[in-house]
Amino acid sequence: GPVRFVWAEEGEIEISQATALAGGPTAPASFPVVIEAPGRYVLTSSLDLTAVADPANTDAINIDANDVTLDLNGFRILGSTDCSELPESPCTGTGSGVGIRSNMRIGTAIQNGTVRVMGDAGVNLEISHASRIKGIRAYSNGGYGIWADGSAFVRGCVVLQNGQTGISAGRGEVRENVASLNGGSGVKGQSVVQRNVMFRNGGFGLLGGTTYAENLISLNSQDGVQVSGIPLPAGPNACAYNAVCP
Repeated sequence: GPVRFVWAEEGEIEISQATALAGGPTAPASFPVVIEAPGRYVLTSSLDLTAVADPANTDAINIDANDVTLDLNGFRILGSTDCSELPESPCTGTGSGVGIRSNMRIGTAIQNGTVRVMGDAGVNLEISHASRIKGIRAYSNGGYGIWADGSAFVRGCVVLQNGQTGISAGRGEVRENVASLNGGSGVKGQSVVQRNVMFRNGGFGLLGGTTYAENLISLNSQDGVQVSGIPLPAGPNACAYNAVCP
């Protein structure tokens, strides 16, 4: 079965490809890694899901505890999906596998690394609150790049060429991110959206939102309407190439 981290102790707890594949002759691959206690967890190598039989439908890390900080430490989580033709053509080899998944958790922090080519979302924090996602590069995942639909702070991330929306965040703040070439909208949700770049996404640049300001929103939705869902402008926004930006 999957490797489970169930203890809480001082200091950092390390996660690596070797610990994930420590099952044995009858279970040589043990994804997902499951975090079941509060604490700080750090990758010490990249995690490559092509080592398992069905990477498109396998999660890399599941967070099943509150107050968890996961530092990717500059490493990558890798699946097997191909989204190289977005936004013109859909991804191939998609599935249900998520890079980092949690459900109904509080105080999750994820930072400093890359999640690529997963079958579904790169990061999925569902119905989770007080979340913080910072410095994550979510590329070419089959679903959302980053999904954080509770209360979340998403900052300094790059979400590129994901099958659906780049960043979805509810009741929080989305700041200083780049969302480009995604199959859906660049950013959506009910958050304050400030100082982001939303460029050439298949859907709207911004869908929803509470207030938005100081964003560059351009060439989304085939150079049509760039912003939808009636968010309230709280400052100037740049919409280049004669695009509509209320």
